[in-house]
Amino acid sequence: MKTLTISYISKIIFSKNIAKLLLFLTTIVCFVPVNAQTLTKTARYKGMEIKLPEAWTFETQEVERGVMYQMVCMGKNNTGDANTIALAKADMEIDLEGFLNVMKGAFQVAIPGNPFFSQNRIGTFRNYRTLYCTFSGNIGSYRYSGQIMVFHDKGRTFLILHQGDARYYESGLNDRIFATFKL
Repeated sequence: MKTLTISYISKIIFSKNIAKLLLFLTTIVCFVPVNAQTLTKTARYKGMEIKLPEAWTFETQEVERGVMYQMVCMGKNNTGDANTIALAKADMEIDLEGFLNVMKGAFQVAIPGNPFFSQNRIGTFRNYRTLYCTFSGNIGSYRYSGQIMVFHDKGRTFLILHQGDARYYESGLNDRIFATFKL
């Protein structure tokens, strides 16, 4: 089995694969509707599953062959709202703090507007002990915020990112989507 160290993950992110990874992860400026939506579409990839509104799309990618995978879920309209969910899985345990810090560094490079990141904090998602940070920033007049969390389950490492504007979070759509998340 291949071993992913933090320096190797950093090399993946900041090497030729950065274009593939950041193309997906920087879709946080894609367009998403925020009205009350029924979760009728199921997105599945490599054991991750989540229900989405019908208008949303999702893309999958094998980031590192046989080891790391991701799925990015996004809206499909032109309202100007930018709300996205990204799920990633590595088929091995990776140091959570190192992984989260590498991802924060990648986002600082990839996202315009110099986003602000909080200190890493310990939390829970479902029954998983997580390490997470929040972030916020502006792209022109658009103000966004979100969270990146990482956790282990059965020898694997997961990353969940969600971001949006105030209307997205006030609508409760993010909470309804995450209530459907399955491993």
